[in-house]
Amino acid sequence: MQATLLFQNRVVTMVLCHVRGCFGIHRPLPLGQDTTYAWATLSECDECKRRGYVCIAGCCLRKAIESRVRLKYHNYKKHQTKPDMDQDHTFMVDEEESDVDHCSINLPVIPPIMLLSTALQSFIEETITDGTLLALRRFVSNACFGSLTLPVHVIEAVPLQETFIVILLARLVFRIGTVNQALLSSLMSIFVLARPQTGPSSLPITRGQILQVITNASNRTSMVSSIPTPRPIELGLRHAYLALEEVIGHALGLQPENAVVLEKYQRLINSERGRRCLAEANMKLDVPHANNLHKIVCCITYWFDGWDPNSSMSKANKTPIWSGTATLIFCSLVGCVHFVTTRLVTSGPGKADHTEVIQCILENLQSMQGQCLSRQFWVRRLLDYALVYPSVLLITCFQP
Repeated sequence: MQATLLFQNRVVTMVLCHVRGCFGIHRPLPLGQDTTYAWATLSECDECKRRGYVCIAGCCLRKAIESRVRLKYHNYKKHQTKPDMDQDHTFMVDEEESDVDHCSINLPVIPPIMLLSTALQSFIEETITDGTLLALRRFVSNACFGSLTLPVHVIEAVPLQETFIVILLARLVFRIGTVNQALLSSLMSIFVLARPQTGPSSLPITRGQILQVITNASNRTSMVSSIPTPRPIELGLRHAYLALEEVIGHALGLQPENAVVLEKYQRLINSERGRRCLAEANMKLDVPHANNLHKIVCCITYWFDGWDPNSSMSKANKTPIWSGTATLIFCSLVGCVHFVTTRLVTSGPGKADHTEVIQCILENLQSMQGQCLSRQFWVRRLLDYALVYPSVLLITCFQP
């Protein structure tokens, strides 16, 4: 059942909260009309107090719009309006005296990409609306308290030091066995008892708490369930593959602020092959309706090889694994490298036929190149969206 109210002489449908598990109602806030989209206004849940947006132009929403990303997507799907235009007022302008670029008024709105990994998509949207630090604190607090509807004041009440302790603790737990987890639990117990008693602790101490907060995959609030990482897909012959959209979205959306770029990557871009990649990207992205947008070239080097996963001296205990990594070199259209990262993109049995993976990579790359002007990626370094054009620099494949 939906309820309506009168807001600024418009009938607004009150909608459910966008937070999972919360059944509160979002109500428009006074003086909350958005400065970019005139049809949107800021709203607040009457239960968890989380903020979002509602549409005051008559659209029927099931839940409140939770972020600027989804706000832009709603505008693209329902309103097709250009941001920065005030739709509540009309101005008469003398065309001969106006300095306005009339060609820019009808520019198409390019929506942001929607990633397959829900956890990654939600985390990036939270970093856009609330900042990276608060998104990180919410991720840890949700796992420690076992709730997805924590108010902001509860999240901020958890000491920042404890947030980073839990993150480092999770990294250790993912790398050690059950025996060492018991030792780690004993160490944490002594640590908590020895620290100054400034209030209740949110740290997981016992082994049961560690499993519940960090490694319990059946618990949707645990860190392993909500960790913001890309999700691979399974191909036919026991191969796993990570789509380029997911890899690039994760790399740019969570890009470190201070990235060190080695000189060898700049030399790769300055090479003959690198210049051809840049020329191809410039030809594809240099279109009139994208002149006001950021543009990034993603040059990729692939490395495929097989290896043995253990150090046993017995051949019977060795099951070879084949894997592939991609080094993403992000640069401008003129070839200035800004960020480089290497990610695992595929794996499978060492002795299997890997043709299906190579075919999947080819189709994925061609699809991204064909759609490079129809979706944007969030770039943390720019605090804005950008068009991304992928291109392959080099492929290295060792014989099995």
